[in-house]
Amino acid sequence: MIEQFRKQLAGLDGFNVEVFESIPSTNDYLFGPNGADKPSWTVAVADEQTAGRGRLRRHWSSRPGIGLWFSILIRNPQLGGKTNLLNLLTAVTLAEFLDQKLQEYGKDESKTRLKWPNDIFCRGKKICGILLQTSYSGNRIGHVVLGIGLNVNHQRSDFPPEIQTLATSLAIESGTIWDRATLFGEFLIKLRHEVATYLPARSSEIVSRYMQRVIQQGEAVTVTHGEARIQGVFKSLTPEGFMVLARKDGDLVITTGEVG
Repeated sequence: MIEQFRKQLAGLDGFNVEVFESIPSTNDYLFGPNGADKPSWTVAVADEQTAGRGRLRRHWSSRPGIGLWFSILIRNPQLGGKTNLLNLLTAVTLAEFLDQKLQEYGKDESKTRLKWPNDIFCRGKKICGILLQTSYSGNRIGHVVLGIGLNVNHQRSDFPPEIQTLATSLAIESGTIWDRATLFGEFLIKLRHEVATYLPARSSEIVSRYMQRVIQQGEAVTVTHGEARIQGVFKSLTPEGFMVLARKDGDLVITTGEVG
């Protein structure tokens, strides 16, 4: 995988791609001291993560040879303080990209869906998770790191037993094995184009696109944040992409949490 990735991605204009055979966490690598002087659109991709994690510091299984585990550093993003919109734009861009790729295999019924804020599901099972971390310089955003874990060539037995009925992969959905380096390069190009096109001037369109795919809208949900559990009906999203929860005592804006 390592040499294949390096060879196929060497000519990817505008990206600084660093390829690792094994690393604890691509997000920790770019968000920590190692990423301090790296240019925008530096990308760390690993064949294996030994300490991969998702939102709320949950462990993310990142076995070698089958998935795409990578992080993207974007420096001084033009977000107007709305970092969550980059989160949503990444999720909807990847969901649309996966739909396009699955349709190439005649899998029109496999349309992806989004679980707020940034999990991607395919036919009711999780196929991808995204983790965004933000650094600040005073009141200004210094840089963000987007961590993405995409299940590509997993078979059912490749998942830990406790999630085998809850997770899926491109291989399971399409019945074929994918070229991870090609998939990776195509997505990076698409994401950079989307970021340049939609942020910050067309942020309302990001929310609109996201809402077309989001699950649980209009449903009763429970949002867990720390020790708190908040119940209500998922009503809509704010212009910043936060959840509006309808409750008997009025609407409540949820900026972060786990939706059940």
